[in-house]
Amino acid sequence: MVYKYESGLWQAGSYQASGRPWVTASINLATYADGGKAAFEIQFPLVTRWIIVHNHDNTHADEVKVAFSPTGYDTFNFFTVPGGHNQYAAHETTARLELKVTKLYLSGSSTKVDVIAGLTDIKVSELTGSWAGLPGVG
Repeated sequence: MVYKYESGLWQAGSYQASGRPWVTASINLATYADGGKAAFEIQFPLVTRWIIVHNHDNTHADEVKVAFSPTGYDTFNFFTVPGGHNQYAAHETTARLELKVTKLYLSGSSTKVDVIAGLTDIKVSELTGSWAGLPGVG
């Protein structure tokens, strides 16, 4: 009998291997503003190994709110990536977040946001809902 190895959600090797690069750049969150509630949804083609969010805006007020479910904002289950403090300050970037998700939700007033991710070979169908509804996610 021949076994075919496939990447899986609970297989450590899927997270030990380097991630496949994935980038989306220059997201203008101001165009998705709906009283601060509407979010820009990013759907990853595979389960992530890690994620980085970069806010290019120069103004501290131009922040990016990051959630892992569409209701994360309503339940205060999000974190904020501020813009720079002034035009000369460094822009704000998260650390590399070691997270396995299939979706990310961004909201805020920033006009230039980049999301960089390392993808596993795990199919999105193995992580239905991407943790939505769980405590701490919303």
